[in-house]
Amino acid sequence: MKNVLSRPLVAVVGSLLLVLSATPAMGQRFMPQEIVQADPITEEMNDRIVALVDPPVYDLGDPEVEASKVTQARDQLENFLNQNTATQAYRMAVSTAISGRLGPAVDHESPVVRMNAMIVLGDMIDEGSKALIDKGLNDDNDAVKHWAMVALGKRMQYWLNQLAQTGLRDLQGKVDAAIAQIEKQLLAQDPPHPIVVGAGLTALVNTNTPLSREALIEVLNHRGALHAADPNLKYTAERSAMERFTGVLVGQVPPDVRSIKGYNRALYRYASLIVDQAQNNLIDAELENNAHAMLWVCLQGMANTSAAAKAPDSPPANHNQARDWINNARWAELKELVNDDWSAILQAAPFSLTEQQLAR
Repeated sequence: MKNVLSRPLVAVVGSLLLVLSATPAMGQRFMPQEIVQADPITEEMNDRIVALVDPPVYDLGDPEVEASKVTQARDQLENFLNQNTATQAYRMAVSTAISGRLGPAVDHESPVVRMNAMIVLGDMIDEGSKALIDKGLNDDNDAVKHWAMVALGKRMQYWLNQLAQTGLRDLQGKVDAAIAQIEKQLLAQDPPHPIVVGAGLTALVNTNTPLSREALIEVLNHRGALHAADPNLKYTAERSAMERFTGVLVGQVPPDVRSIKGYNRALYRYASLIVDQAQNNLIDAELENNAHAMLWVCLQGMANTSAAAKAPDSPPANHNQARDWINNARWAELKELVNDDWSAILQAAPFSLTEQQLAR
């Protein structure tokens, strides 16, 4: 079957909207509350779970499945997985029951089916389903990869929550391995599509461990070179993650100065690059707003995180005029603000970044 969810991005997003649109559920099945709230799950209860899970899993993996059936099957499985009153034992039993039967959907010829399988996997928690997420991360379709990355981010959150409750050290190892997995994919020589990058960066922000912060900063600094090579590469994926990451770092008590230093290096390099590209008219007119919004995020990010790190002389005296300068294309003033004023602050304590580190 032809891969209908490949590049360009417009085609990806258009297909996503089509497939994810609400469809009335036909033949909706309901899980009895005595099973949902049970702990432990008895053998008889497990048989009942399997009996209810089997039909929608089969529909999802059916080689001749219709688009409406895909949506209905996904909704039914997500309903089973996301019961408000569910015990941990129930969630594990349902996830395990689905996991053992989801292979045909994950390997389906249709990328629409594979994508919906990844959406379901985002709500699953059993150990065996991680290998299915990994398949999605290696899929040749960008939409499937995106939802696989979302699923991995959710799995990391589950592991962290379980770690907080149980203290089991192997869970930290799983989180760290997933961080490395995301970093490797985002730093690949052939970079993934921005919708995959955005999901990966979001997963790293949400994980918020020292290792995930380090990986996020490494990826952000690395991607600056991609934007330098292509002035019209959108900043949407980075900007969303950076807006959230600024809030994370500002909220760290005591401040994580090491992360702020590395992050400010990325913020500065993006800001300097955008000012230079804008001043030299290298950005297409229809993409200027995207770049200008990123520039403002970078300037505010440096101001807010530098304040959290108690950096002296921060922000520069002219920082408050930056938004007006961006709106009025006053690139000479912005170049001085970034390359002179902010550069001096970042080269001083507590950051002590060198000119070489700040160079693009």
